[in-house]
Amino acid sequence: LDRLVLSSGPAQSVDRLVRVPASLDLPERSLKLQTHYLPGSSFSRLVPRLGVWEAAFDAESLGAAPLSLRGIKPGDRMQPFGLEGRHKKLSDMLIDAQHPRLLRDEILILVQGSEILWVVGLRTCEAHRVSIASKHILHCAFSHVTSTQLL
Repeated sequence: LDRLVLSSGPAQSVDRLVRVPASLDLPERSLKLQTHYLPGSSFSRLVPRLGVWEAAFDAESLGAAPLSLRGIKPGDRMQPFGLEGRHKKLSDMLIDAQHPRLLRDEILILVQGSEILWVVGLRTCEAHRVSIASKHILHCAFSHVTSTQLL
């Protein structure tokens, strides 16, 4: 498969603290991340409509430790949703998803300490998945914005 990739240069690295609830502007990526808590009763309405730019987590299982948004690092591993507790290297996940190597610097991940919660646009983790038993849900959603919307 041949591809033409146009780029203005390498993506700027991101390493930001993520507050909840909040709105985090990422002008270097023309993105905005919005985070908020929802009651567990919204599970049946929320989960079926989640897109690749959204993620939901069981807020109680996350606890109060801070969240961060960063780029991928060599050796990063996660416990992807659907792999029944097994861990997988992010590099292997990206190869499986046929994600172009040239664009890997643009990938963002949401972490809590050293635990990867979400590879944005690709996969969430198994450990903090939302279920019908979840009392509180952390909902995270990215949106594309123009530079004038960030002002």
